[in-house]
Amino acid sequence: MHVRMKLYLVSLLALLLSSGCGTVVACAEGGVEGEGGAHSLVYGGLRTDVKVMGSPFVPLKVMAVLDLPLSLVVDTVLFPATGVIWLCTDPEPSESGGPQRG
Repeated sequence: MHVRMKLYLVSLLALLLSSGCGTVVACAEGGVEGEGGAHSLVYGGLRTDVKVMGSPFVPLKVMAVLDLPLSLVVDTVLFPATGVIWLCTDPEPSESGGPQRG
């Protein structure tokens, strides 16, 4: 097997193993960092990927772009659960003192 083919297979395996990685990160951390708890669990994988795309580190950007469609699928499947968590979580009070959703 040629070196190029081996590199291709390793890259493909790495991509498959990291599928939905943004979603896993968002759920493991309880939401997207800096975006307000349970609210950021809803489509957290997409939010994480978009946030990572702003990174200056190019290989990380590439992984986020490749992960984006997979995170969309996983986030959509998990939407009913994350939506219920968001609805059942006490909203963080806004600066004006009233409840804040969204």
